[in-house]
Parts: sequence; C-alpha cells; structure tokens
Amino acid sequence: MFMTRPQFPNDGLVRILLVENSNALRTVFRIILSTDRQVEILGEADSAEDALGLIPLLKPNLVLVDLELNDGSGVELVRQIKRLYPALKILVLSANEDESATLEIIAYGVNAYCIKGLPIVQLIDIIHKVQSGEIWIDPVVLANLNFDEPFVDSAQVWKESLEDGVVYPNSRLERAKPRFLSNALFKRF
Repeated sequence: MFMTRPQFPNDGLVRILLVENSNALRTVFRIILSTDRQVEILGEADSAEDALGLIPLLKPNLVLVDLELNDGSGVELVRQIKRLYPALKILVLSANEDESATLEIIAYGVNAYCIKGLPIVQLIDIIHKVQSGEIWIDPVVLANLNFDEPFVDSAQVWKESLEDGVVYPNSRLERAKPRFLSNALFKRF
C-alpha cells in the first residue's frame, strides 16, 4: 500500500495535538491554550497509539507530548513521530527530569522540553517560539545535565536511525549550544 505523508498547514496558526495521560491536565491545557487566538487545539490523546493515529487525520503543526502515557513511554512516541513526520514540531512537557530520557529525546530532535509547572504565559510564549523555529530547553533541565558524559548512546541512536531509514538530528543540542552561550544562561558548556 502506498501512502503519502500528510501536508501540515503553515499559515501562522499553531495547530496542536495534546498528548497527555491525565484527562484533568488535558482539559486545563485545552482551556488555557484556547485563550490565545493564534493557537488551535485540534485534538487530544492519552496514549502513543491514539496520537500516532490522530496526526495524519488532524494534521497538527505541533504536538505537545507528556513523557508518561497510558500505553508506554513518551520517549518512544517522540521517536516514532520524528521517524514518520520529521518536520513536525514537538514540545515535550513533563514532570520527569530523568537525564537519560531528556538526552534521548533531545537527540531525537524535539523542539522544546519543558518541566510541568511553568507559568502558562511562558508555555504559550514557548509554543510560539517553537512554531517560529526556535529550540527551547528548560533551564532547570539544562542545569541538571552532565555535559562531561556522552549525552546519549550515539551508536544506539544511529542504529535506530538506520533501521528506521531516518537520520535523527542527534546534534541538535550541539547546534543549540551557541544560543545558550550567547545568552549567558549556562556556564557548564
């Protein structure tokens, strides 16, 4: 069977698919994010399976992903999205500050990684920055990363990329370092 990849609209409107395991949090995100006229919530999912099914139907231009989902890991969902839809922007929003998971999803090419609990005004600002092409990693997350260690098992990422037929942008953090340095936010680089 031959399938073409869906075309994702790019008219300035941020079309979001919310992927969050908590119904209460999805409701809060939907209500608050809907107050921004440039943001449209297209749909919601509580599992990776549902999210992967909704992406080609709804054609979001940004997927907001929680790392803890009802049917598994958000890290695996990020990997699948980037394999199937490499241009689709992903904002990870998680309560988890696990270094290995953080480094893995950065290696897969997420556009933003935020810790839950940040002010909603800041989240909306980050969504717009991501939509305009910026990369944003929560300073709390960056402060906890050990850049003296290899930040992912590069061989594993490249092995997966070869299996998937996709080269993951595992140097995304390397490209982002100059921006962080120029902002003088992180002296550990």
